[in-house]
Amino acid sequence: SLHGRSGKTLLSRLLADYLILQGDSPDLYDTDAIEKKLSAFFPSNTIAIDVDKVLSQMQLFDALASSASAPRIVDISHQAFAKFFKLMQETGFVEEARERDNEPVIFYIVNREADSYAQGLALRETFKNCNFIVVENEQNGTPDRATQSSPDYQTLMQHDLKLALPALDPM
Repeated sequence: SLHGRSGKTLLSRLLADYLILQGDSPDLYDTDAIEKKLSAFFPSNTIAIDVDKVLSQMQLFDALASSASAPRIVDISHQAFAKFFKLMQETGFVEEARERDNEPVIFYIVNREADSYAQGLALRETFKNCNFIVVENEQNGTPDRATQSSPDYQTLMQHDLKLALPALDPM
């Protein structure tokens, strides 16, 4: 998601916990250079990355594209969103990863803001050759009627691959 507090770190945590419970030891990357939320939950498995620094960019994309047996999860902060996907596109990351038997998947969390749906469509279009999953986090609420009647909303919500993240009980 290009917006903060949409559930990106929660989804990253859920995926990591699932993989750990399945016996995997996923490599985790946290692009929130300030708060490092994912790093706080998995300090021994997580590398904090500042995508504004060239060395960090190289470290991240080299690691993601390399052949490895462990699954990898990148928690992309809303601050790093644009830069991460620009780098991903400019470097031909998807093709390079596939050459090394890695299959990238983008989980895109929508929220109730109209620009969220437009950005999701743009991202899906940019990475047509990449698995793209639209994630609906119930905690984000429902978009207003104007957003729901927009072509961006209607098109993105017809995407075949969707994941519903139910609202969690506060307890």
